[in-house]
Amino acid sequence: MGRLKVTPKGKVKKNIPITRVGKKQYLKRRFAHVRAVDVAGANNRFTQKYFEGNNTAEQTFTRLGLAIDPSAAKTAREKRKSKVRPQTRRVFEEQDELAAHVQHVKATKIGRPVSEQEGSTIANLIQRYGTDLKGMSLDRKLNPFQLNARQLQRQIVNYLKWEKAAFPAQFAEAEKKGWFAVEQYADPQLRSAQRL
Repeated sequence: MGRLKVTPKGKVKKNIPITRVGKKQYLKRRFAHVRAVDVAGANNRFTQKYFEGNNTAEQTFTRLGLAIDPSAAKTAREKRKSKVRPQTRRVFEEQDELAAHVQHVKATKIGRPVSEQEGSTIANLIQRYGTDLKGMSLDRKLNPFQLNARQLQRQIVNYLKWEKAAFPAQFAEAEKKGWFAVEQYADPQLRSAQRL
């Protein structure tokens, strides 16, 4: 278990083991309340939007489609819904905002780092075969690890994203000239033999 911190006799504090694991467990217990708040989404901007206004329980239930008083007249329910309706627009706006954010993240996502050997292998394959993934997978010399078409496609897309992030100006110029594009290699139909 390791050496223990010695505390004076009158203290109630527990002895904490001075080991890496003991310190980790202590810190985990010590800051559990902070982590719980983070997990709950207190720092999430989409979550915070829901807590901005003073929403009553009635408004929340109505927004969720639940009835507080099931025996109430239909006109009363419709009146209550009309009060809440403008706030539900926020949900659709947030969904659009979230979709735009996800699309932006996908577009600007940098792949995993590419090693020098992997980069030179992929560059040679692209130079020799272009978009012919089947030919790439059958070449024993340029494809030393004998990767199949799917694996090659994933590595090529990752390599191109990495190059695009590293050299944005040159990559934009190459795309403008029509040499190659990430979308061109990301097309799943490239792997099928039916493609002309």
